[in-house]
Amino acid sequence: MAVGRTASWRKFIGKKELQVLPYFGGNRVLAKDRALRLLERPEAPGWYRFEIEGRNARAVSPADPELEGLPKVRGHLVGDVLFAMGSKPEAVFFLPEDEPAMFASCTCRRWHGGELVFGELDFDSEAEETARTAFEERRGLNDAKGIPAPLRGAFGWATVRRASAARGVPCSAREASPHLGEVADGGPAAAEALLARLEELRHGRRIVVAGGRAAVRVRRMVEHAMDGAARATLDNAPERAEAALEAAGARFLSARRAGAHLEVRFWFDTERFVALVDALTLQVIDAGICLVDHVDGHRGDEELTLDSLPSAIREAMDLGVLVITRR
Repeated sequence: MAVGRTASWRKFIGKKELQVLPYFGGNRVLAKDRALRLLERPEAPGWYRFEIEGRNARAVSPADPELEGLPKVRGHLVGDVLFAMGSKPEAVFFLPEDEPAMFASCTCRRWHGGELVFGELDFDSEAEETARTAFEERRGLNDAKGIPAPLRGAFGWATVRRASAARGVPCSAREASPHLGEVADGGPAAAEALLARLEELRHGRRIVVAGGRAAVRVRRMVEHAMDGAARATLDNAPERAEAALEAAGARFLSARRAGAHLEVRFWFDTERFVALVDALTLQVIDAGICLVDHVDGHRGDEELTLDSLPSAIREAMDLGVLVITRR
């Protein structure tokens, strides 16, 4: 048995193949059947033809997308965010150079890692035109008929996004998503109220975030990180951060040393996050989200390690209390 497995494995040594794959950022690309480590990062995200040898890949040239067989996801676009039926707002990668119209009906494809890539624009109906008119006139959709739920969500986000730019208060679609129905009905006034609440949360006057389920294994994880710190160095901190995030289901994007700390940027469930961690233990110093226990008000950042942070973010998303503080 062992001999057979070894022989089967050896026949792939030195074997090279070409595949067209999307590069979303970070040090890896994902093929249908396996993750591949990049020998060199491409200059920018996009579709590339990769030369693959074993578990390593190198971008050879830009390429046209290959979408055949990928699941379709239909919805409405606001910038690079898609609103689809029964789904959370999701970022869309590789949009065309000419920006689609506000609330454009669009078909995207879902890549093997879960990311949405642009497919094609669909024909609009009267509903999209009704939403565009209401948006231009700065009113809500409370009296509009025949507006499907995804389009209402897109309208709510467009209204929040415009108010966010005007006020200089950052907000992401995932932060706003639990409130987009009321914003779609209430229009600009409801968007202003939402941004005011977010500002209040970020400044610590009334923070509401959960930590319960995500914190069940926290102490064990911290102890494990402390034990591993003896084998850790400042030089290998980015590699360890990448491994911790990948194991937790997040995608590592980059890391920057700041003395004894490490600023880590990563992608998790359609959103970008920035966290500050101890470079040796990977214990979280600033989670980049409001993270205060909703029962006793205890701040929970430093009770997490980088590998447990995505689960805390997931809980905040599920409870509709995601508030991003670092960008």
